Amino acid sequence: MKKVIILLILLNASVTMANNNWDTMIWDQDNWYKGQSQITGQIVTHVTGQETGVLNANISIIELNKSVQSDSNGDFLFMDVPDGTYTITIETDYFAMMQLNSVTINDGQASLPVIELFDQKNRYSQEELNQLLHEEKQKWDVDNDGQIGLKEAIKALKISSGFSN
Repeated sequence: MKKVIILLILLNASVTMANNNWDTMIWDQDNWYKGQSQITGQIVTHVTGQETGVLNANISIIELNKSVQSDSNGDFLFMDVPDGTYTITIETDYFAMMQLNSVTINDGQASLPVIELFDQKNRYSQEELNQLLHEEKQKWDVDNDGQIGLKEAIKALKISSGFSN
């Protein structure tokens, strides 16, 4: 009987301690986020004709020297950002850099609007693009008539099936 009473006393003490620790954890968690925010957002483009997430866009908070990359949906997340006003930049290989000035962050979660990239980097002049397109068309134009037709389709099928190179 003494063993049962001692066991009940120990069990009651451990439950009381667990409750106290749980209260402390909740209090600490609430204070942890005080002045710290999560910034979420999404980088998209309509270059493909429909809304598409931009993969591997580099998003930076200049003042904090923090950077993250977007996932395949264009989504990104910054953790533990102190309250303040920041400059955020978005850089990719294909699009021109975009800069968001005076982004103000307050307690809790901050969600930026969907950011659409549309200004492409000037990697090639229009003349260079026209020349590259002309050269590519000539590779496939079997009879040099300036048209892509049945002969060109047969050539493409032979190459893709491994019968020709």
